[in-house]
Amino acid sequence: MSSARQKSKAQRGDRSKTSPLPDPANATRGVAEANALDAKLLQSMMDSLKAEMFGKIDSLSSSLRSEITSVQKELKESIGPLQAKVEQHGQTLLELERAATDHSGRITELEATVSRLRLNMLMIGARTWRGDPE
Repeated sequence: MSSARQKSKAQRGDRSKTSPLPDPANATRGVAEANALDAKLLQSMMDSLKAEMFGKIDSLSSSLRSEITSVQKELKESIGPLQAKVEQHGQTLLELERAATDHSGRITELEATVSRLRLNMLMIGARTWRGDPE
């Protein structure tokens, strides 16, 4: 077996090829090209992600704007009748205040009238009691 090994070593020696050593400039260029490809791929992925995010933001902001517009419309429609009711209540309050103020003034006038009528009654009663002609 040792002779078989020797033959194979000899045959190998005869057939052996010398491999060229890698050129350092080629190796550096290969790494730089790989890095450039990685950077381009990374930039492409970032641009795609950025575009996707902007698209979602635009979609959401559009949806949000439409919802805000809808809520504004509902509020304006609700506020109109409420404002009318508030104005009506304000008018009613003014009328009640006038009536209360006017009422106390009328009571004062009626008290004065009652006092005059009592005085007139007393005078009429005194004339009748004395027998004076009317």
